[in-house]
Amino acid sequence: MYFSNHNEAVTFSYTYGGPLEVEIDKEGPVCKEDTDVYPLADKDWTKEHSYIGLTKGITEVKAGFLESFKNLNALIISRSVTKIEMTPQLKKLLSKNNVLIRGEYNTYAESFAKENGLKFLQADILLAIDCNEEHCENTFITLQFFPDGKANIKYDVFSVGISAGNNGGGTYERELPNDFWKGCTVEKFADNFPERLREALLKNKELEHFLTAVNKKV
Repeated sequence: MYFSNHNEAVTFSYTYGGPLEVEIDKEGPVCKEDTDVYPLADKDWTKEHSYIGLTKGITEVKAGFLESFKNLNALIISRSVTKIEMTPQLKKLLSKNNVLIRGEYNTYAESFAKENGLKFLQADILLAIDCNEEHCENTFITLQFFPDGKANIKYDVFSVGISAGNNGGGTYERELPNDFWKGCTVEKFADNFPERLREALLKNKELEHFLTAVNKKV
């Protein structure tokens, strides 16, 4: 994890296989100066990351921030973002790298992709966390979307290991039909899961927004 020297509210976190998540403690913008980070990072640390996630709370991306990530090829834009300041350098970077834009339908993310001639893909949705207290196990359940039109349900299982500081668990996936969303409501979607998860699924606003929006596009 890195912390911005410019704004103590801005942090950068990374989990192998996922995006570099840009986070902010309170709503506000991010700017080029925020990429000056500590603990001391390699001068070109931004070149190590090609998948960037602008998380909830970020409202604007100022000129120079995204341009710092020269190898950018995929960008997640949360619904809180309402403006990305465009520069000739950023426009060139987005086009040259054919950057994939991810986010929610009918938000700034989709508009940004369309305005810049870029591909848009629905962002993955954390559906629920299944807590098994008896076995000290938590399962993070995510609806994943892929550029080829496929989707699946990913289960990340975390459990206590055999010693202190050791974690067990694993990951498995369940494929979904390409048109699983057609005519599907949150209620119908929840029918495919154990009853203990139903309340969490029915309250999942991102899931509801996706199902409503994608069916209106048909």
